[in-house]
Amino acid sequence: MIKSGKTPLMRSKKLDKALGVEEIYLKLEGANPFGNKFDRISETLIKDAIIHRHNGLLIDGPSDYIKSIVEYSKIYEIEVKVSLFKNEQWKRNMFKDISFVDFRSSDSNNRLELIESYCKKNNYYNASN
Repeated sequence: MIKSGKTPLMRSKKLDKALGVEEIYLKLEGANPFGNKFDRISETLIKDAIIHRHNGLLIDGPSDYIKSIVEYSKIYEIEVKVSLFKNEQWKRNMFKDISFVDFRSSDSNNRLELIESYCKKNNYYNASN
C-alpha cells in the first residue's frame, strides 16, 4: 500500500529565478494515496480512533477531507458517519454509501457543540475539520 506523507518535494530553480527568491520547493500532494493534502491527517485520525477504541468517526468538513477519511476507514475497517446540517445536500449526493448523522432539525446553531455531544454519547471520534 502507498503510504501518505511520501509525496515528492521538488526544487523549482526556474521559479526561483522568475520570482527573484533564493529557493522554492513544490510539494506534489496529488501523489498521496487518495490524491489530496488531507491524506496524512486522515490516516492519523483513523489510527488514533482505533487506538482509543472508538466505535467510529464522525466527520464534518470539505469534500476532499471527507473523501480521504472515508477511504482510509475502508482500509482500517472502522465505521464513519458524516454530519449533515442545513444546506448540505451536496454531502448526500456525493457520499451515497455513507451513514449520516442528521442535525438539520436541531435547535442549536453551534455545529461543534452538536458534533461533540454526539461523539461523547456514542463513543465516536470527533473528526471534524
